[in-house]
Parts: sequence; structure tokens; C-alpha cells
Amino acid sequence: MTTIEKFKKLIIITGPTCSGKTNISFKIANKLNKEIICADSMHVYQDFDIGTGKPTKKQQKIINHHLIDIVKPFSDYNAWNFMHDARKIIYESDKSTFIISGGTQLYIDALLNGLTPGINKDENIRNELIKKIKLNGLNSLYENLSQIDSSSSDKVSPNDTNRIIRLLEIYYVTGEKPSEFLSKSPKEKIRNVKYLKISLNIPKTELDLLIEKRVYEIIENGLINEVKNIILKYGNNIKPLYSIGYKEILHYLNEGSSLKDSINKIIINTRRLAKRQMTWLRKDSEIKWCKDHNEIEEIIKNFI
Repeated sequence: MTTIEKFKKLIIITGPTCSGKTNISFKIANKLNKEIICADSMHVYQDFDIGTGKPTKKQQKIINHHLIDIVKPFSDYNAWNFMHDARKIIYESDKSTFIISGGTQLYIDALLNGLTPGINKDENIRNELIKKIKLNGLNSLYENLSQIDSSSSDKVSPNDTNRIIRLLEIYYVTGEKPSEFLSKSPKEKIRNVKYLKISLNIPKTELDLLIEKRVYEIIENGLINEVKNIILKYGNNIKPLYSIGYKEILHYLNEGSSLKDSINKIIINTRRLAKRQMTWLRKDSEIKWCKDHNEIEEIIKNFI
């Protein structure tokens, strides 16, 4: 007699920054009585709340949100950690359906398709690469990667510090192009899971306005004081402080740039991020594009 495997279901609600993923996910989770796994590379860090757009404390009390505030800001957390942690929650839970909410596509891809088992970190090489960033800027490292292995550089954002460092680390440890080294080891896809990917299809002009609105909201909600408190608690050199929204305010506090200029830089950098995210999303043939919340609910109803 054969046993029938029970498949769990994942409702993945993703999209570019400021598109409303967090609130939509909360409303659907509340309506369906489901838990949320956050797929956001900044939500994992404690004390980074306002600038990251985390679910509110009230939302977190109503709906169980996983993988929020799980590490200190000086700790290292990456896609491999997320893949392991999220899969553990899904595999070990007695829940049959989860909502995956977030815009970090590398995390979502790692969860579903796995990552190639790689080499251990080499702190000496990493420290040298970080020194080069401080001296010459991140773009110099990205250009270096492009010269070494254009196949790898084409698949990574020029602003993705962690991925650029990791790919160059692989090259300097193994002597092989990262794309060739990573192609040798098979990925392990998530087991016994069916999933649905959804994103709101927001026109660029509308998204630009949402981004501007969001930036002014986080300033009004206390982003500057949040950054001051983070600096007092952890210092200036922790990695999350150099993400969009935080690095511009850090520059405002330390270098004396005007607040107006800093706000404008946040808006510009967030719009650039959204553009890169949309480029990634448009290449994903699995995504169901929806025009509004009602269409999302209808698709989910048919899925579950």
C-alpha cells in the first residue's frame, strides 16, 4: 500500500518596495487565519523598525510573524540562513499553509529552489574586500567582478554588497569563476510544497508616488531618532546601517548634509531599488500579476 504525501501550501506575496506587501499579507493572513513568514533581509534585524517597514507591533500580536527581530544588527544573516530557518518552520509546523511575505527575491528563490553548497567564509579575504570598498567604493568591486566573471555580475545588483563580496570570495578561494564553481553543485528544492506567487502590478508613476509618500512617512515616524539610537547602541559600522534609508540619514548626522538632500537621496535610491526589483520580477514567469487586493483574494481562494 502506497502512502500519500501531504503537500503544504505557500502563498507568496511579493513585489517591489513600497507596493503594500506587508499590509496586504496581514489582511489576508487575518482573514484566512494563517501565519506569515517574512522574506525580507532587513526585517531579521532587531532595532531596525521604522526604516524597514516592519509589520507593526499590533499586527504582530494579531498574526504570528516568523523571522522578524531574530538577530542582532552586528550578526551576519544571509540567504542560506533564511533558507534553513524558513524551511525548518514549514517542515516542523503542524500548519498546512503559510503566507510568505517580502521583497527579497534572493531569499524567496533560496527557500523554493535551494542554494548551492559553497565554500566556508574566508575572513582575511572578506576584510580585504571590505577595505577596498571603503577606499574605492562598492562599484570598484562590482567592476572587478564583471571583469572576472560577467555571467555572475549580470545576475547581481551593483549595490548588493553581500553577494558581490561572496562571489569574489569564491573566486579568490577557488581560483574559478564563481558561475562555473557554483554550477557544479546541485541545489536542493523545497520538498512536498505547492506554492503560489503573487505580486501587485503597480504602474511606475504610481509606485514612484508611493515611494515618495513612504519616505516622508518614515521621517515623520522617527527614522532620524531611530538611527541615532542605533548608533548609540551599536556604533556606525554595522552592516544594516548601510542599507537604503539608513545610510542617507547616517550621512546627514555624520557629514552635515541637509535633511532635504538626504530625503531626496532616499527617494532616488528607493526608486532605483524598485526598478531593479521589477526587472527581477518581470523575468519570473511563475508570478501571477494582480491589479488590486480583490483579484489577489480571488486567486488565493482558487489555490487553497
